[in-house]
Amino acid sequence: MAGGGTPIPSGGKRAVDFNLNMVPFIDLLSVLLAFLLVSAVWGPNTQLDVTTSAETNAPGEAVEPGPRATLTIARSGYRWAFASEGGHLDRLGEGWDREGLRRSLAQLRFEHPGLREVVVAAEDHVPYEELIAAMDLCLSLGLDGLSVSGVDP
Repeated sequence: MAGGGTPIPSGGKRAVDFNLNMVPFIDLLSVLLAFLLVSAVWGPNTQLDVTTSAETNAPGEAVEPGPRATLTIARSGYRWAFASEGGHLDRLGEGWDREGLRRSLAQLRFEHPGLREVVVAAEDHVPYEELIAAMDLCLSLGLDGLSVSGVDP
């Protein structure tokens, strides 16, 4: 019986019942379920709390921005600016000088204790991993008012 159906009786009438073999379907589902379990991400999800000025201020209330620094991640390295101060760190060969950036931002934070807001901007072709590392570094130094921006060409 190649079709999996019931044979036609000798009276010439076709039987209404049809037997469907469910074993291949169950095999497919078990393989897909195993693949789903193996490929699922079981690590904890992290998030960055973001609020807008509209959420923190009453309607009609003027928004006064606090002191804000800018950190730009360029192909050549890091650049930061705050008020009239600024600086840069060149790349270390193929890598990024994250420890140097940590020292520089810690010094900036020490000199300006009220500084909490940073705009992190990345040029095109800067790896996403580097943007996240810079944001994590800012958060570890207490610069938790993060904004992300692109760099104007």
